[in-house]
Amino acid sequence: MRTLKSVLVPVDFSAVAGNAFDFALRMADLYPARVDLLYCMPDSLSSPGMDRIMVARGSELKKEAEENMISFRRSGIDAAMNQLTGIPEVCSIIKVGDMEEIIKKRIDDGEADLVVMGTTGKEKPLSGLIGTNTTYLIDQATVPVLIVPDESSYRPVKKICYATDLKHLDAFEVSAIFDLFAPYQPTVEFVHVANDGGEETEYNLSLLRKVVDRPQYHDRLLFTRLHGTDEVEEILKHMDASGADLLVMNRPQRSWLERLLKRSHTYEAMLKTEVPLLILHQT
Repeated sequence: MRTLKSVLVPVDFSAVAGNAFDFALRMADLYPARVDLLYCMPDSLSSPGMDRIMVARGSELKKEAEENMISFRRSGIDAAMNQLTGIPEVCSIIKVGDMEEIIKKRIDDGEADLVVMGTTGKEKPLSGLIGTNTTYLIDQATVPVLIVPDESSYRPVKKICYATDLKHLDAFEVSAIFDLFAPYQPTVEFVHVANDGGEETEYNLSLLRKVVDRPQYHDRLLFTRLHGTDEVEEILKHMDASGADLLVMNRPQRSWLERLLKRSHTYEAMLKTEVPLLILHQT
């Protein structure tokens, strides 16, 4: 995982995006890192053959977007001002084109180490532009994606719940989590939900403990085994009881057919969690 130098926040100027911006500002203030606000206009506005009326309308929409961006940026910084030690660098970016492609290019070009996006809350439909692209990022982004529920208020990340199915090697890379959240010095609790149906795993919590329990992390590692048939519900209940500030889940690479046929615990958690969810992508 790269050092956090830039945080990308796709926006649609909604309150949901504003909450994500607040999280990005508060995190960037600690590293420090740059925050890039990205707004994308429909690529139909740049299509060849547009008549004068459409060209004029496109210019109006761009001017409106610029004004909205200025207001959004200013109000976000003003709201967080008293909690910041300094004001992070905030760049406003307005592009014409498909948001998914633009985000992907910025990630590929090394212009984003973390993407922060908002959701509209517990089991509600995702809001228009942001919702569609949040779903895309869950499946495709190659950098960590922080999903911020609209009802979640920023608080320092002191306790992290890392949900693992004990089938992939993602959990062995715990150093990346400690590096990413180094300013917070958090405790990381690995949580596995054992399916009472006897589901097989590739390894167990004892092996995980032996591999990741290094001297520098020893006092900040916990390992918990839960039981139940609904993994997401059990994890969320445990988080609520333990006071976790962040849920971490790994999103393994899957074919389109696997994504179609298999239930996604990550997507379900995104819809139900009341605390931020960090999604890591297995390479």
